[in-house]
Amino acid sequence: MRVPIRQFGHTTGHQSQQWHKSPLNPNPNQQLSRHTPVQDLQRSKINIHLTLASPGHDERQNIEITQAIDKLQEAMTGVGCDNSTFISVLTDSKFQDPQTLHQFTYDYDSQTTLNLAEQIEQKTQGFFRVALMALLKGPLDHDVYTLEKALSGEDADKRALNDVLLCRSNANIRGIVRKYNSTPGRDLVQLIRSKVDEDLFRLYNVILSGARGEDAVLDMTEIDVKVAEIQRLIEGSPTTDLTPIIDILASANDAGLRAMSSAYENKYQRKLDHGIARKFCGSSMEDALLQILDYATDRGKSDADGLWNVLRPSTKDDSIFIYRALRLYWGGTERLQEVHAAYKKTYGMRLLDNLNGSLSGDYRELMIALIGEKSTSTYMYR
Repeated sequence: MRVPIRQFGHTTGHQSQQWHKSPLNPNPNQQLSRHTPVQDLQRSKINIHLTLASPGHDERQNIEITQAIDKLQEAMTGVGCDNSTFISVLTDSKFQDPQTLHQFTYDYDSQTTLNLAEQIEQKTQGFFRVALMALLKGPLDHDVYTLEKALSGEDADKRALNDVLLCRSNANIRGIVRKYNSTPGRDLVQLIRSKVDEDLFRLYNVILSGARGEDAVLDMTEIDVKVAEIQRLIEGSPTTDLTPIIDILASANDAGLRAMSSAYENKYQRKLDHGIARKFCGSSMEDALLQILDYATDRGKSDADGLWNVLRPSTKDDSIFIYRALRLYWGGTERLQEVHAAYKKTYGMRLLDNLNGSLSGDYRELMIALIGEKSTSTYMYR
């Protein structure tokens, strides 16, 4: 059966439909010619693929979903609940695509006349509950939820804002802004303006306007001009207007940032991130610009540092950790492999060992199932 799987496109920010490539039908767009004689097919030993059932006509799929629903209902029978069943069902590989998990949640609610999210709220607790609820929300809704929390106080949670807004594609930024502003009376840009200083708002405004460069062939002459301008401003007087640096780095794509970083080091024999750290030392802008540069130049190490910084006892922050861990889970196998390799190289220990030492109970088991070394996530949401 060819099952239409709806996913957030990692380059468009919109949901798109893709055909699931089953082992029996690896390329559903490729068909055998109707004029090819059967005897020729047999002689050349071309495999003839069986026509699979249309969506909704494969009882095996219905049985799997029904079994998963039954398991969750059984796990919530009585006063307590079987948290291990929550973990095994909701982190199953067939639900790694958030749209598939969303459909399962809808099916659960429809078939049981209950509400899975409400039941999880009632039956679980602590950060185990927080992580499960985030998983059910999916990438876009959890981005919006994280923004809501970050902007709810008198001062914005700048670390959470950076996590949601920095290093994202224009398409995903548009999706986030559209979703946030879909609630009447809300304007994300104006709210951020009221919560952060002028320089930081300039950075966020460039990003929120969708002005970040799209993937394209790099113009090295333009790269050299920008590098020279950054160097002039970094070496300028303390009163030098630094907003051009903000504009240049906020509007560049990852390839452009890597090129600028490399050109800067080759030309001036020092690292660009060191110059940024010195010029913006101690400010919120320093953290934001370095996060942009670090992610572009070494994504694996940037992700590893992000987890390490919120897992160590002195700076532990479970809410931020859950957000970053789920972004990795939704980011796909390649990104998870990068962070595991970088973690071992940078900190001399496996991420799995750090999870075991820093977390506990069912919360620990859930996060290991999501981003442990055996995770097989293939979904991508950048």
